[in-house]
Amino acid sequence: MNLFAHREEEFQIKLDRLRGVMQAHSADNLLITEAHHFSWLTGGGENFVFTAQSGGAAPLLVTHDRVYLAANTIEATRLFPEELEDLPIEDARHAWPLPPDEVNKHYQRLSPGVLVKDTDLETEIRNLHTPFTPDEIERYRWLGRMAEESIRTACKAARKGMTEYQVAALLAKECFDREIWPVLILAASDDRLMNYRHPLPTEKPIENEFMLVLCARRYGLIANVSRIVCFNGVSDTLRAKHQAVCAIDAALILGSTPGAAYGGVLREAIRLYQECGFEHEWELHHQGGPTGYIGRYFKATPTTREIVKDRSAVAWNPSISGTKSEDTVLITENGPEVLTAAREWPMIEADYRGRTIQRCDLYTP
Repeated sequence: MNLFAHREEEFQIKLDRLRGVMQAHSADNLLITEAHHFSWLTGGGENFVFTAQSGGAAPLLVTHDRVYLAANTIEATRLFPEELEDLPIEDARHAWPLPPDEVNKHYQRLSPGVLVKDTDLETEIRNLHTPFTPDEIERYRWLGRMAEESIRTACKAARKGMTEYQVAALLAKECFDREIWPVLILAASDDRLMNYRHPLPTEKPIENEFMLVLCARRYGLIANVSRIVCFNGVSDTLRAKHQAVCAIDAALILGSTPGAAYGGVLREAIRLYQECGFEHEWELHHQGGPTGYIGRYFKATPTTREIVKDRSAVAWNPSISGTKSEDTVLITENGPEVLTAAREWPMIEADYRGRTIQRCDLYTP
């Protein structure tokens, strides 16, 4: 399948959205520097070098009738053949090194007038990321499958006595084997899984259960997924917790219909935490929110007023000490589509208001 069959058309759709924002702010020029906006606008191009920062290494200068890659020669040399092929973007590279004031003069020579940066209009431009185009949805489906394959294969290859670092390394390899970037890997076992919600991997050996968490990136999109393995079987206590967390996740996913307020969806989940006997667990970790070109555009709170959009994505991650449920889900008018849907994995059928959805069970080798 060609994931870029309509890339130039997609590029034009997004330019039209951007130019509407430019016009609203009386801006003659818009500088796209952030990696997530660059990827979104270019239909999957990447301008990052260092993954641990939001800013990219090569900006796009958008005017009302043209788009320039206004990057230095280091970046432009690679970006045109590998990231921007076939897009109507003009080469406006400049020498390296060039002082910041000279770079700004370079922008003005290309297009005089009022210049704003994407960082000045961050929320407004993020809101343009959806609805996803058909090609974006296909790229997201592909990424979801690759992320699920990676974490499933790593979980099944793990063995008791391995350290969390070693299991994390298995996952990183599986990701790179599938040509996706593991931009976040968390790993926790036993007492660390019980006590920590954001567990960076350590040298601790795995005795019984462990969790792997992955944020995988390709074409700028992020797929978020978590899985848990129990080597020595599942205790009655952990089983009750996991069934509860799956029920809560079902409410979050099935409640995320276009037009619903994120705050209202979360309040219903909080009610279920209480009903299941885990009243305060939701306070120990954020519960997720909309995703796409960022791990989370924002984390939902009970007072969040933003609305769930059609053809957007969400990654909820309810947790109860010792367990968690997390997948990346495409939101549509026809219902949710789990992009990281598990295969060859035990499942739980979770109910919410007469509707059911499959959620991942704890895996016992």
